[in-house]
Amino acid sequence: MGFSCWAFGAAEVFRGVRAVKAACPGAITAVGGVHVSLYPEVFAQVPEMDFIFRGESIRAFPKFIEELDSGARRWETVGGLGWRNAAGEVVLNPTERLDHIDAAPYPDYAFAGLARYHKVGYGFLTSASRSVPVFATRGCPFSCEYCCSPLHDGKLHRRHSIDHFTGLIRKLYEEFQIDYVNIMDDNLTQDMDWAKDLCRALAELKLPITYCAGRGIRIDRTDPELFGLMRAAGFDSVTMPIESGSDRILLQMGKKVTTAPVLDKVRQIRAAGLKLYTFVMFGYPEETVEDIHRSLQLLRACKVDYFLLFRFNPLPGTPAYKRLVASGEIPEIGLGSIPYNFSRGDCTYTPPLLKDFDFRGVLIREYLRMFFTRPMTIYHFFNRNRPRSVLGVLRGKYAEG
Repeated sequence: MGFSCWAFGAAEVFRGVRAVKAACPGAITAVGGVHVSLYPEVFAQVPEMDFIFRGESIRAFPKFIEELDSGARRWETVGGLGWRNAAGEVVLNPTERLDHIDAAPYPDYAFAGLARYHKVGYGFLTSASRSVPVFATRGCPFSCEYCCSPLHDGKLHRRHSIDHFTGLIRKLYEEFQIDYVNIMDDNLTQDMDWAKDLCRALAELKLPITYCAGRGIRIDRTDPELFGLMRAAGFDSVTMPIESGSDRILLQMGKKVTTAPVLDKVRQIRAAGLKLYTFVMFGYPEETVEDIHRSLQLLRACKVDYFLLFRFNPLPGTPAYKRLVASGEIPEIGLGSIPYNFSRGDCTYTPPLLKDFDFRGVLIREYLRMFFTRPMTIYHFFNRNRPRSVLGVLRGKYAEG
């Protein structure tokens, strides 16, 4: 039985592993994902986990299955595998990554049950009926201290060839009639020349597909030509994370950008005919009420079509987490979880100067401000979120007061 684990659902995964072992003691349990990659200490604390996979497992997991099936069980040959030797000691094999990611075969979406996902209403950041998440690149060369991406995927930015990626898109359209593609990359436009070529190639496909870069693109890796090519390719929106309206906090985060070019980039996005989405993070270490007000002022000035406000939560294994643990500001999270609904103000950490700050009240007021001052954002909100998901969020947000 396999589980994918990230910090926001870690405790649930551990309960699931224990339930499997209780119901079927002979079952083999394996856990992969970001949380166990960055914080493998949990492996020793949960004996019901037989194996963990750290980092990319494109080659490791098939190798693991081969060793298991053959009976050889040479676990030391499986890159990134966490296992226990005959003495019961934890062994963590070195992680491995594909330098040339075209070497990985296309995912088997039929085996994964994509049609079934569509039948039950799957949609990440869209209400389109047949959407799919894909990755065109991997790796992040930056060092934002709150982020787990460069630790999990490595700092080397690797890109699929244009032909490989467009082949995947054509395959998805022909086999599943995909109408919306959410490109989930952390750094889709890191190589701007490659990104522009990708947009040109997607436009040449002439398929009735809408694209979006839902995870966001860096403000300093864009220009007017790129935005224009994205629109021509079929992108309907650009997510440009602001993160903070305070240059002091951006410096603390290690973002290596400032707020200076934000409004100019907003104009470029609008000129290309794209909708604008953004993220803003509150409650970062050393943040003050004044810093939050600067973030809100910048957010309002951007007049975005949709935004997500969320609380900073220190992800285990990241530099920000290690710094806060070392200073005694937070305890080791251990087997617990980061609050899943961090977008409604839940958190495991609050800066000393913001202990009495009404985060949830700010979240609610800003969403209401957006809806009342820019009524079309109501349409964009429901167009980006399925009504069932929206009702669930509202129930959770207001039922708790």
